[in-house]
Amino acid sequence: MVEAPLYIDLVLVLVYLLAAASLAVVAWSAVRQLHSRGRSISRLSLGVTAAVAIVLLLTWLTASVRPLSVAGKVYDDPFWLRIADMFINTSLLLIIVCSVIVIVAKLRR
Repeated sequence: MVEAPLYIDLVLVLVYLLAAASLAVVAWSAVRQLHSRGRSISRLSLGVTAAVAIVLLLTWLTASVRPLSVAGKVYDDPFWLRIADMFINTSLLLIIVCSVIVIVAKLRR
């Protein structure tokens, strides 16, 4: 039997806390934005939200459901395999897009 790494429980708790804090900040920011604008939402924020939703949907549809073997344990639940692949691919895509935007902005100066 393969033992888990020494601090894996601590890492998982910290990840859960970070995810909860991120969601709380997003909710607080959305409420604050709505109150400061008088309930009007800009086209830019709607466009960004729609673009992220489309990217998430596309990466969900193209995600792999091939079973994974990690530390001798096989993970074969298609839902969670798609979710993991979706977030990895979305993160990579957003990093690439942000890098291109930064490079273009620097070159325009």
